[in-house]
Amino acid sequence: MTSITPAAAGVLLLLILSACARPEVADRGNVETSHLSLAETSWTVERLGEDSGPALQELTLTFAENGRVSGHDGCNAFGGDATVKNSTIRIGDELVGTMAACADDIEARARVYRSTLMRATLFRIQNAKLELTDADGTVLIGLTPAPTVLAGTQWDAISYNNGKQAVVSLLNGTSITARFGEDGRLTGHAGCNGYVAAYKVEGRMIVIQPPGSTRRACTEPAGVMEQERFYLRALEMATQYQFSGKRLELRNAEGALMAAFIGGG
Repeated sequence: MTSITPAAAGVLLLLILSACARPEVADRGNVETSHLSLAETSWTVERLGEDSGPALQELTLTFAENGRVSGHDGCNAFGGDATVKNSTIRIGDELVGTMAACADDIEARARVYRSTLMRATLFRIQNAKLELTDADGTVLIGLTPAPTVLAGTQWDAISYNNGKQAVVSLLNGTSITARFGEDGRLTGHAGCNGYVAAYKVEGRMIVIQPPGSTRRACTEPAGVMEQERFYLRALEMATQYQFSGKRLELRNAEGALMAAFIGGG
């Protein structure tokens, strides 16, 4: 049997340890992925394939803590299952959503968005932005963080609960706004009259006191006063709020949607 001197044994041990050592990973820039969770985050789309532009801000994506994903495709809200582990992601084979009818180009973009979500297999967060990619690392969807603080934000309403167990869009030719001031006051225009209400938030819970408004009577378009009444009532019914991309949703204690907004100018 060949003997090994102590010095040679030491060299051999160093060679073995070097061979087993974890290789260094090349610097990939400001990329943060493996130690981050997507749970309880909300995003808005800024790039869909080769498409980009302000119209994409209506496309949103929110990851819940229970493994569910939800969002808006520009035409309908949707939800489904999502599996996120390390840097891999799989969004369920079926995303269930509402069934509103929209213009052909909006519906086409909505289909592209939802199908692209289900093609994503990897994700990375770079410079605080989320990128969903295919297995080769090609970016399919680029997203930016949604707002996280309500105070100091301004919104344009896009739908409200009409008190008949239905969420409806605003009447053509009308606009409703909401500004959540840092002083605890909610102000805006309800379609005909200006309004003001005190509000208070704690976590994701919100209390909006009965709004006061000016006393103007509007006759055009037909139904504008009824719309205003139901909108203001919906504000009172809200008990929780959530961001979905650049959308704000107010919901009641049962989770029913009371009003939905998109970021205002």
